[in-house]
Amino acid sequence: SSNSLVTDGSRLYFSEMASGDWVIAQVSSTSGETVAIPTPFPTAFLRDLSPSRSELLVNSGSGLDAPLWVVPVLGGSPRRVGNVQSHAATWSLDGQQIVYANGSTLYLAKSDGTESRELVTVAGRPYWPRWSPDGSHLRFTVRDTAVGSLNSLWEVAADGSNLHPLLPDWNKPANECCGNWTADGRYFVFQSTRNWKTNIWALREQAGLFRQASQAPVQLTFGPLNYRAPLPSQDGKRLFVVGEQ
Repeated sequence: SSNSLVTDGSRLYFSEMASGDWVIAQVSSTSGETVAIPTPFPTAFLRDLSPSRSELLVNSGSGLDAPLWVVPVLGGSPRRVGNVQSHAATWSLDGQQIVYANGSTLYLAKSDGTESRELVTVAGRPYWPRWSPDGSHLRFTVRDTAVGSLNSLWEVAADGSNLHPLLPDWNKPANECCGNWTADGRYFVFQSTRNWKTNIWALREQAGLFRQASQAPVQLTFGPLNYRAPLPSQDGKRLFVVGEQ
């Protein structure tokens, strides 16, 4: 579930398997045919959409940590993000910086890949980094490679301090992934697996100092499909999800 689903409002962008290779594709957010976005890469994994909604952040290649590229949505040559190798990445809200994951560490760099510095290192592999709508902190998924690849959600401040699990002891064992905020910042939606079933849950965000004491998450889907990778629409009225049977 490390492949992102992103939207500019009118279109959804995602990675899909086509003829044995992963490609980037798009589809109207109101449904229709999917259309591949041409890239020169045999394998391409979508990571994020720029705040300007004109560029995609893409890893090329199938290695654990692969080159990171910026791919224009409307065609044009991809450009390499410095010498960054990563397995997950996201732009900052102003598009000036990129957070990317390499090995067990999240790094913060300028959007051209320069001035990279370590943000935080975790026990496992970090995926799916997302900035809070106010830019004060990041949430991401940590895949625990030691325990059968279970996932948990973590949060860290923008300066790399105050690393902590988002939902300690909520699901035993933890198996949560792939969270996104609604545009207004009021809800954080994510997937959770319990009893071999994966569904979408929402966490109501508390304002101010008491954010840690927020209520328990609320379940939004109840099968029969497995639902993954929730993405709120721009207006916050709908959720796009990946359904698996």
